[in-house]
Amino acid sequence: MANRANLYSVSSRSTLPFVLEKDEIPAGEHCVRVADSANFIPLSWLCCFSKEDLMPYNIMLGRWTDTGTEQFLAQLDIACVDKSIALARLSAARSLFDTIAGDSEIGLQYWQLAMDMLSALPHQFIAIDPADMLLESDESEAHFYNALTDNSTRIESLCYLSMAEVGAAAYPLIQLQEHYFQLDKDQKLFNSDALYTYVDKESWS
Repeated sequence: MANRANLYSVSSRSTLPFVLEKDEIPAGEHCVRVADSANFIPLSWLCCFSKEDLMPYNIMLGRWTDTGTEQFLAQLDIACVDKSIALARLSAARSLFDTIAGDSEIGLQYWQLAMDMLSALPHQFIAIDPADMLLESDESEAHFYNALTDNSTRIESLCYLSMAEVGAAAYPLIQLQEHYFQLDKDQKLFNSDALYTYVDKESWS
């Protein structure tokens, strides 16, 4: 994948679809993009959502034709959920962090960071816009919807979307934060990136 996903903190479930469709924030509502990711979606984001959180919105897109660029209306999905529910789901996903980290202590470090970062978001709801990924390929789209479903193949989709791999382990959190650019660009680093959670607190301060 070579596309971005965005994480938002919003004041209501209806806010983000309006923002994405109209490119403006409704009066009295709040919408802050708190993080984005390129080429993968962090595991902590994915663990917050379920299929029941999906909401459609309409967006104008462009495509190449024999006569040039053509605009068309497409319907895509975002997922939006109350922050308290998202955090409960993330709390229940503690063992997943251990599995990807390959070590319970390292898994705990990343899981606690995720809980702290997402707890700090300023508004009542958390939302993810995976539009680039949904448009990338049928495979990416199928994995996204499967990652939001509680079934035996979910971990495969979580790994596909986050670029993680069970069995490859991860670097300790402090090593990732302090020596990132000195680390080998290998699967162990990909796993560490998948486990890492960052939000831009300056976006709402």
